[in-house]
Amino acid sequence: MSVTQAQYLEMFRKMESCVEQLQYMFPNHAFDTPTLNTNIKSKSTVGQFRRKHHEVRLNPEAIAFNYDAILNDVIPHEMAHYGVTVVYRYNRTRVKAHGYEWKAIASYLGAVPRPITDAFYGLKLTAGRIAKPRKRYVYDMGAVGEITIGGIQHKRIQGGNRFYKYHGEDVTAAHWTGATA
Repeated sequence: MSVTQAQYLEMFRKMESCVEQLQYMFPNHAFDTPTLNTNIKSKSTVGQFRRKHHEVRLNPEAIAFNYDAILNDVIPHEMAHYGVTVVYRYNRTRVKAHGYEWKAIASYLGAVPRPITDAFYGLKLTAGRIAKPRKRYVYDMGAVGEITIGGIQHKRIQGGNRFYKYHGEDVTAAHWTGATA
């Protein structure tokens, strides 16, 4: 799958816009626009910022599948990593990849501060196609509210083989509402 020149230019302009916002947020730091490559061949990676190469890489399959999510979530997400690199890492400050510094910058750039797989709406790239989101099971925990649990934990809870706690309260098969999310 290839990226059109119009898409590439629009994504690059989005990166330039993020750089302008970073410069406004941190006026004492020098920012320039990283290189944009659309050459990720991974089946599970949507985008990444590579500090040593000073580039943002995106998956062309993900671009073809959901271009709007790439433009509005993934690019600001990766540019937030770039912002953290310029502001904190070059000063030898240790920060977590998705720590509070990154979350503050991601929010400022308009990205929802969450990991990319969540930002890409729970979809995973597999074998050249996009896999469906996994089924989640809804459990009613009374005063705590409803929670969703993945398939493996659900199967173990229903089989009685697993003790699972949520906010100090045991989750049992009786808590399952019968609904899926």
